[in-house]
Amino acid sequence: MLTDGWPLSADAWDDQMFPVASNGYRAVAHGPGSVVTADPGRPGLAMMWSPTPNDLAELIEALDLHDAVLAGHSTGDEITRYISRHGTARVAKAVLAGAIPR
Repeated sequence: MLTDGWPLSADAWDDQMFPVASNGYRAVAHGPGSVVTADPGRPGLAMMWSPTPNDLAELIEALDLHDAVLAGHSTGDEITRYISRHGTARVAKAVLAGAIPR
């Protein structure tokens, strides 16, 4: 799961989506108001996702993700909020690159 903070969208992860999916992993990019997935076994999917305080949790549940690797940059709010509210039962790893979590 690739996530980004304001003001970017899931499109910010375009350059990372293809290599991840090409190596047999499901890639899901999440940004304000948008979600894009790339999965070797499924065609691409793009949809709007309404921003809420539990945005990432709702998406992880809807996609039934397990052992997810959450990676984000910018503020890191989505990942830190998710882990603090919902724990790590569905998370294998979390990466905050250049983040300043609030």
